Amino acid sequence: MTQTPRRRGDVWILGLAYLAIAVAATWPLATRLTTSVAGDYGDSLFVTWVVAWVDRHLIAILHGGLGAWGSMWQAPIFAPEPNTLTYSDHFLAQAVQALPLHLVSGNPLLAYNIVFVVTMALTGLAAHRLAYSWTDSHLGGTVAGLAAMLNDYRWTTLAHLQILSVQWWIFALWGLDRFAASGSRWALAGATVSLVLLHLSSAYLMAFCAPFTAAFAIWALARHGRLRDGRAWAGLAAAGLVSVVAVLPMLLRYLATKEALGVSRSLREVVALSATIADYRVALPWLGPLVTLAVLGAITPPVRPFQPSRRAKLGLLTLTVMAVVLTLGPVMTIGGVTMAGPYAWLMDHVPGFAGLRVPQRYAVVLLSILALLAGVGAAWLARVRGGVLAAIVVTGLVTRTAWTTPFPIDVPIPSPDLAATPEYLRPLAVPPAIYRFARTLPADAVLLELPFGDVAYEIRYTYFTLAHDHRTVNGYSGVLPPSFLTRQAVLKQPLADRDASWAALAPATHVIVHTGAWLDDTGARLRDWLDGRGARAIAHVEGAFLYQLPPR
Repeated sequence: MTQTPRRRGDVWILGLAYLAIAVAATWPLATRLTTSVAGDYGDSLFVTWVVAWVDRHLIAILHGGLGAWGSMWQAPIFAPEPNTLTYSDHFLAQAVQALPLHLVSGNPLLAYNIVFVVTMALTGLAAHRLAYSWTDSHLGGTVAGLAAMLNDYRWTTLAHLQILSVQWWIFALWGLDRFAASGSRWALAGATVSLVLLHLSSAYLMAFCAPFTAAFAIWALARHGRLRDGRAWAGLAAAGLVSVVAVLPMLLRYLATKEALGVSRSLREVVALSATIADYRVALPWLGPLVTLAVLGAITPPVRPFQPSRRAKLGLLTLTVMAVVLTLGPVMTIGGVTMAGPYAWLMDHVPGFAGLRVPQRYAVVLLSILALLAGVGAAWLARVRGGVLAAIVVTGLVTRTAWTTPFPIDVPIPSPDLAATPEYLRPLAVPPAIYRFARTLPADAVLLELPFGDVAYEIRYTYFTLAHDHRTVNGYSGVLPPSFLTRQAVLKQPLADRDASWAALAPATHVIVHTGAWLDDTGARLRDWLDGRGARAIAHVEGAFLYQLPPR
């Protein structure tokens, strides 16, 4: 059998402990929850917008507006394109977590920041509980929890909440192991719910974790001697079926968008976003100690009957090797020899994989299993003199970045060819005055903002659709539709071909010019150009001019 914390109160104590650790690791974010964003004004701000947009529609559904589910997918970006929410992850799981915060405060920054911190704490708690169930050691659980929530790789992906949400996978593994040990339907139900939340958190985690989840389920049955138990197999099959069927409607929407836009990642792009052996060499100062402790956990014999056998732990270690190979992408270079990797087969044969471009994200699978095995290794070390100190030192090395570098908050995204985004475009609880005015425009108004196509500006334009509630021709997402790319090519230098730029403004009814965005007088000349074309300035606030375009 597996071990769990002996009292229900233990779980609350552990949860509060990991929450305190998460608050400390992200300090001073706790003092700026309502006015700042964890990470940068790039993907972090974009995710903040997605979660808030989805929650608006979930709230409408709660109030009986069933049509809100369909309108949710028509995000107000990239006008006139349809189904624009499917250009990125929908973050439904994170939106459900943030829903009470949006209901109470209506502050997107507060909702995002709290979900961010809680995600970190839940990752530590999930790893602690699973490692504890294998070792009956809170030292082992703590090492696993800290290594899972504060390792260097997670610190390099702070802007990607969907990848940080790996806690649902670890909770699912814990539930599957409990089910295999005891046949508990509650454990199986918990694993199923966790898998659904995992799949609703991230397309990457849904695709990347799936084969490892299946392998772990078989591993759990084998270690508990239930490989010939038909009921156990039926339960696992039902859990897997439910976890897929629950997300199938959303998955079909994404596949339809992929087909409509012809979304496919080039081999060069995928290779560029794969891990390399050089990357692993760079990571050795923190990854090496984690691997060492994990290998120790795998090769040492169990000291109690319920602990995984050496063969079982070596099986888990084998899964980490598989994860390493997959991080290397479709073309691997090892020892000077270049060869096709198994990721290439996945791209060719598994629906949807051709649209996934970052194989290195398999690292979340790798590091989760390594953290669990490191917890087992720490529990074994505690039995020898100096072992506890060694485990503490290893944990310090693995989590060193979390404690030695300032936590990034409100980090601006540079604009190489433009001035820094003006202060009035800073996301705050009270939106900029220009967008408060834009909110008074007719409901069918469509905005276009200049400069056009710069990432730093586009993400902020996207975020501020929450303030003005109109569709915009601008946008930012994981996929950029051809119509946006065509406009971007023209409007990047709108005065170079004025006739083409005027045509590219369609289907906008209004244009906002941020005159201070350029390093020269382009902003003033754009105003003269719009005046000459019959556009009418109807608002001017802090360097932002709102124009109403003449009828086409």
